[in-house]
Amino acid sequence: MNEISRNIETALNEFNRIYYAIFTSADVQYLLNQERAGFPSARDALEARRKVENHLLEAILDNRQLEAVYLFSSQGNRYSSLSAGPPYMLTESDKMRIEAAKGKPAWLDPDPNRLVIPYGRLVNDLETQKPIGYIVFLVKEQGLYEIYKNTNLNKKYEMFLINEHGMMISGEDKTQIQTVRYPELTRRVLEGDLEGFFPDRVNNRDSYVSYRRIANTGWRIVGIISAAQYEEEVISLKNRILLIISTCFVLSALLSILWSHGISKPIRDLSRAMKDLETSRFNVRFEYPYRDEVGILSRSFNKMADRIHHLINTVYREQLLKQQTELKYLKFQVNPHFLFNTLDTIHWLAVIKGVPELGDITKRLGDIMRETRLTERFTASRRR
Repeated sequence: MNEISRNIETALNEFNRIYYAIFTSADVQYLLNQERAGFPSARDALEARRKVENHLLEAILDNRQLEAVYLFSSQGNRYSSLSAGPPYMLTESDKMRIEAAKGKPAWLDPDPNRLVIPYGRLVNDLETQKPIGYIVFLVKEQGLYEIYKNTNLNKKYEMFLINEHGMMISGEDKTQIQTVRYPELTRRVLEGDLEGFFPDRVNNRDSYVSYRRIANTGWRIVGIISAAQYEEEVISLKNRILLIISTCFVLSALLSILWSHGISKPIRDLSRAMKDLETSRFNVRFEYPYRDEVGILSRSFNKMADRIHHLINTVYREQLLKQQTELKYLKFQVNPHFLFNTLDTIHWLAVIKGVPELGDITKRLGDIMRETRLTERFTASRRR
């Protein structure tokens, strides 16, 4: 209802724009003022009429809600955008209503036969601001009805426009135009606020009535829906809301799971990398491209793994070198003993064989080597 009322107000504001474009026209001002003073010739009067009527036609040419526009001079002459068709007659009572509006829009009584709603305003002299004529727009009822007939609400609502007197000026049933559709309901609408909603009994069935006033007019757009249809809509709306809430809950749960999985997966991968490190896989790496907390942990883990790998390699090389040194030292110790034993054996064989000189030389050589060996060991121990 709010959207429909705004669309109607937009159409009425367009009528105001056209009105100002017409009455401020130099051709219109010249014609109305010259009528009072008198034209120099009939040709001048005819030329002025032609210009004004062309201007009236151009002003409403692309407007779907207007059937015609009329300009009436204070002398009673009529100028129209229509070149054919029945003319519109402005009565004295209509003139009085337009003058009473003092330049504001004056909505006249609809024509149920022609299905138009007259809309009149004064035309003042731009210099003296005195009334010099009247402009009347013929607003097509069908043009207004087109604004709201195709809405989804209208498929289930009965919708119509009423004026400040409660008479229907637009609706689906054209035979009801210029009549009071529902007297009691209309009274409540006219006495109500700018907009309202209330239950009522219409056509012997419980119904709900919604209405809204059209700005700058006394009109109201009225909608009626049966209580059963309304309650069905409420139930349907409730079911849709529950479905939306359930869908949002499921989507939220899925997103939460995905989100938590996205957070926990890097931590689980880091945990597996740590377990690999525990099993002496010192070349393990954990690559994580982002610079969040997990990224900081991953870089620290990689540095730690590299450090452990480096330390283990260093210790391993030192231990291996130590073992090799001890082995060489052992060999070094074993070789002299073997030589000493060999020299002793030669010495005793020489004695047994009766070659004492050879035995004595061999024994002296062994004693010299033993002393040299003892000296080296003593020097090495002092160095240590």
